[in-house]
Formats: sequence, C-alpha cells, structure tokens
Amino acid sequence: MNNDRKYLCLTIHVVMIVALTFGAATPVSAQDTITYHETEDDILKVLSVAPMQKKGLDDKGVERIVSDYEELIGLLPNGEPARARILFDTNSSDIHDARSRKILGEYAKALDTLHDIVLVVAGHADSRGSDANNLKLSIKRAQAIVDFLVSMHQVDARRLIVSGYGEAYPVASNRTADGQRQNRRVEFIRVK
Repeated sequence: MNNDRKYLCLTIHVVMIVALTFGAATPVSAQDTITYHETEDDILKVLSVAPMQKKGLDDKGVERIVSDYEELIGLLPNGEPARARILFDTNSSDIHDARSRKILGEYAKALDTLHDIVLVVAGHADSRGSDANNLKLSIKRAQAIVDFLVSMHQVDARRLIVSGYGEAYPVASNRTADGQRQNRRVEFIRVK
C-alpha cells in the first residue's frame, strides 16, 4: 500500500472516530435531508455554479484536495454536491438498472452543455465490511460511473476525477437497511 493510500485510510479512521463520538455525520432520516439532482435542468442548476476559487488551486492543488472530502464540499457555494440516486447493491460497483443509466445520461447532457467544467466523482460505501474494503469499493463505484460516462456518452475522461471515501461520510444511518442503501452512492463535486 502506498503512502497516500495509508494516509487516506488513517484520515478515514480519524474522521469515523470523531463522527461516531460526536454523532456528527449521521442524519436521522435520509429521505428528509437528501436532495437528488436527476434531470438535466436540476443538474445544470447545481453544476453551473462555479466552485469558490481558492489560492493555489491549480491542477496540482485539485489533486491534493481530492482526498479531503470536507475541503472539496467547502469549495461549493451551497455546500452540496450534485447527487444522483445511483445506488449500488451491497459489495457491488455494477450499474445494472435502466433508471440509473437514464440518470447518468442526464449528467452526460449537462456535461455536454457545461463543456469546460471538471468534476470529482465521489464514491461512498455503507458501514458493512472492513474500512479497507469499503474504501476500495467506493473507488470502484466512482470508476464505474466514469467508465460508463466515457464509454456510453463520450464524456472526456480528463474532466472526471475518481475518488472514493469509503464509509466515512454517510448521509443516513447505517443502522437500517434503507440507510445503508442510501450510503452506497456516488456524488458529483465541481472543482473547476
């Protein structure tokens, strides 16, 4: 395991300990708190707002902050990533249903309209399994989305940055099956 991956795993562990200790990252009801962006118009509204400019945020700076989910979210004027209801089965990175493919088609249309933006495709996992496996799985989920957009919709791969955050940033409680399902997700975060 390279040093960057070790650092990311350590960071995830620290964030999880803080979140579990202080109850920071677990909303009570995902249905009431999550906004999904699944039509081209909704996606354009979210992604057309440029991220806040940060000194030193050139290509190297973007690469540096990709591992810091909270810093990425902090660049967004409204603090919310674009969320698609592309939800995955347990221990899977497969995009298997027609609804998910249709939603990704809407994201491809929006990316065609906003032809100069760059997005981090952020993969997430529920809390089942080990931290290390969940991190790998979240990266596979983000990569599956990128592969789909590139192969099926000819989106330029240079505009999509793959990143995974394991189980560190849940949007719902991992104590219920529905909460776990909501946490197996991918988000889109505009960085340029």
